[in-house]
Amino acid sequence: MFQKTVRGVLLGLMMVLLLTSGMVIGAEKKLAEDLSALTSNATKGEILLATSQGVSIIEEDGWSVLDKSKGLPHNRVKTTAVDKEGRIWVSHGSGLSVLDGGQWSHYLRFEMYKTLGFSINDIDVLAFDAQGRVWIGTDWELAVFDGNQWLTYTQATSGLAGNGVNAITLIGDGPPSFPLPSEAQPGSVSGKVTCQEVPVVGAEVNICWDVSWPIFFGPTPCKGEVYKAVTDSEGCFCIVNIPIGAYKLAMRIMEEEKEKWYTGGGIGNLPATLHIISGEETRLAELSLKK
Repeated sequence: MFQKTVRGVLLGLMMVLLLTSGMVIGAEKKLAEDLSALTSNATKGEILLATSQGVSIIEEDGWSVLDKSKGLPHNRVKTTAVDKEGRIWVSHGSGLSVLDGGQWSHYLRFEMYKTLGFSINDIDVLAFDAQGRVWIGTDWELAVFDGNQWLTYTQATSGLAGNGVNAITLIGDGPPSFPLPSEAQPGSVSGKVTCQEVPVVGAEVNICWDVSWPIFFGPTPCKGEVYKAVTDSEGCFCIVNIPIGAYKLAMRIMEEEKEKWYTGGGIGNLPATLHIISGEETRLAELSLKK
């Protein structure tokens, strides 16, 4: 009797597993068919909307959504675009994803720099030209895929006016060719830090592309690569070998053994943006900390 009972239970479990696996395989097949249909129709009149809960798609017969349930790694979508092959490109909170023929390719934030060669920051804009090149704008650079490699352009490597690229407009077919990135001679910045007209000794001065304030995570409010120096006995500092471009400044001092950070709002005579010029020293007026 006991053996028959165990045999019956095992047979029941096997049936449940077979039915469940059949349902899963069926669901996966249906999802693959839906995604394949979506990409096959991507150049036939749909409208893609980037939202905080995925990609909303307006089609002739109604609405649909492309989100985590459809294989998207993150629902917070920054921008979308469709290339001439009908592939759907989606930038989101976890990086960049490409939907091609019902199959996803993902370039996640912490893999993006290693895989694609540009930063892991949010992609703000996507565009494609008639030559099939991919143009990507982020807070830190312009990245272009020319069919063979990713090229990264910043103020330090091109004539880009600012590192944050917010929009890309293609006129006609786009340029047949364009210059490769090239490193310019770096510059430097110097200044003096005081508080109530007294030199501040040992202040850590940070130069970076942007700052998070008043809330930040990590050892510094600076974003991106940080160039730093510590003020000397006269409150003076000099930071050398800085790539040309526009920067922000943040400063750390110790008050009664406690760390305190200052940014533009708490530093007098500080310009909103520091411009580092190739081969030149940018000399700041006396920086006065406000208690």
